[in-house]
Amino acid sequence: MNKIYTLSGFIAFLFVSFSCFEDKGSYDLTALQDISFATTSDSVYVMIGNNFDIAIETETSIPEADLKYMWYLSGEFGSIDTLANTKYLTELVTLEPGEYDLCLEVLNTNNNVRYQECLKVFVETPFSSGLCILKDEEGKARFDFISSIGEYRYYSNVCRNITKEELDGEPVKIDVADSRSGYYNIVSVITSTGGLVLDGYSMEKEFAILDEFISTEHLDSYRPITGGFLETFAFGWSKFATVIAGGKVFTKQISNSDIRSGYWEAPVDGDYHVKHVASQDWPLMQLFYDELNQKYTYLIRDNTIKMVDVTVENPDELAFDPANVGKECLWMETATKWYWVSRDLTFAIMKDDVGKFYLQQFWYKERTEEFVAEYEMPFPEGSVDDNSKFVCNYAYPYVYVSQANRVHRYNSTTNFLEQDWLVLNNNVISMGVSNNGGELAIATQVGADSKVALYNMLSSAYPVISSWDVKGVVKDLKFK
Repeated sequence: MNKIYTLSGFIAFLFVSFSCFEDKGSYDLTALQDISFATTSDSVYVMIGNNFDIAIETETSIPEADLKYMWYLSGEFGSIDTLANTKYLTELVTLEPGEYDLCLEVLNTNNNVRYQECLKVFVETPFSSGLCILKDEEGKARFDFISSIGEYRYYSNVCRNITKEELDGEPVKIDVADSRSGYYNIVSVITSTGGLVLDGYSMEKEFAILDEFISTEHLDSYRPITGGFLETFAFGWSKFATVIAGGKVFTKQISNSDIRSGYWEAPVDGDYHVKHVASQDWPLMQLFYDELNQKYTYLIRDNTIKMVDVTVENPDELAFDPANVGKECLWMETATKWYWVSRDLTFAIMKDDVGKFYLQQFWYKERTEEFVAEYEMPFPEGSVDDNSKFVCNYAYPYVYVSQANRVHRYNSTTNFLEQDWLVLNNNVISMGVSNNGGELAIATQVGADSKVALYNMLSSAYPVISSWDVKGVVKDLKFK
């Protein structure tokens, strides 16, 4: 204890001693001049191949001759990539598509004081955002694209003209996998013989993904791919991509949200045959409809990845039993719905043995790990048939259902079906809804060809924003 007291006393002496010193130095203190930045937005969008046109205005009393400018990209661990040493950024955009931190640094050469202002810059291509169109043109699958970057622009036969590849087989569907963090943007053009997997920014072929699956020896008997391509789901920190081929589900583990990594596993074990898949965001999981056993299933990881029946504790108290549906599934999709917490509603269109159609609505309650089969609606006679098309709105509580030239709108909050919500001149052959829910694309058949119209869902009159005459018969529409 004596040593502790001695040390404490010495430290106290030092503090008292230093506090008695008086600084009598003479300094010439000059207030630093400041620079203020004026920006109209904290983010900007630029197109590859165009020039930057970015001006962050500065206000300062420092003479312009004393200022130096530097535009740079801020990278990981403090790294920078200088773009220009001019006041305004007008260089050619040669960056890869994606999101960047762009900064302007201003140096006062009189005192070497640096000032900076940063913003987000999103580098895009004409294919970064728009409407994917899969069609049958003279018996052959063709992929067109309507770009929504700037003014609408129509690109015909993208695979031949941009990808430099020909599509084989009959058109099946389009799947889009684009991560919210911008790691990837993938478009899968699925045909009866396989199709093509494309980079969604450049529309170049994704060799590492498609060729790996097709070349895997033990997958030979399961081709062609029929759906679900590159939809992702997660178990804890592990994330997976899936493929449906030959009615079976294949998975691959991916790292850092990069679906190009990993390798394809053998098909998930079990006596099942699936065609329709719905991916939930919260919690991350994949739901399937097992056509062989006419029930809902989902993927789970125990010691291995396996299919598990969707079950409920008291099926008699619910609208339907998901483990014993006993109907044919025509369509299935999940849309996010927000309350005090988010939940993902899954919708499915079913047909029974006597030809009657139903809409089923259910969701997963994560806290109790049970599925809530909350509603089943029989469609009014004549409002749906085998040629009807379906799509749900991801931002608003609606499901759109076509029958001939009519479109009905189902409200999942009120469980009300608004029949003949839209009446068109020609029969509907495909529909798609934009990610923000503000645009509804409807393809109608006009003779041997099609017409695609874009409707504004944010206006009460739902006016047509634009329309295009499309050669051939549209089979699928997907926004990206």
